[in-house]
Amino acid sequence: MDIDATVIQAVTTAASAAGTAAGGKAWESLQAMLTRALKRRATGAEVATVEPAAAVQVDPGNEQQVRELCGVLLERREQDPELAAELAGWLRAQGGTHIGRLTNSLNDKARADQVIQTGQINGGITFNM
Repeated sequence: MDIDATVIQAVTTAASAAGTAAGGKAWESLQAMLTRALKRRATGAEVATVEPAAAVQVDPGNEQQVRELCGVLLERREQDPELAAELAGWLRAQGGTHIGRLTNSLNDKARADQVIQTGQINGGITFNM
């Protein structure tokens, strides 16, 4: 598993879903986590390269800002064990390491009246049709 790719995918997924209730909560918690990390850095021996308030101002609809946010997260995660632990917890809360889109493909010879698409399932499923 490439953790950098997982982080980038999770952040971009959260950004694209920020307009939904669940996505908005995920986006807010991500930005709060980064703000805490940047404040820790600003009060430490190093000088923050990004002001803590700047993390809160990332527009989830701006791809460049989201890419920059990913870069800051990945860089800071390497230097801040507390951020690394928080980021791992955030990833788990967003659905584990399999965050992102799921694609089902049916070839032209397949016969399917109904298709159900899902990610990881924990527990039972009952279909009442």
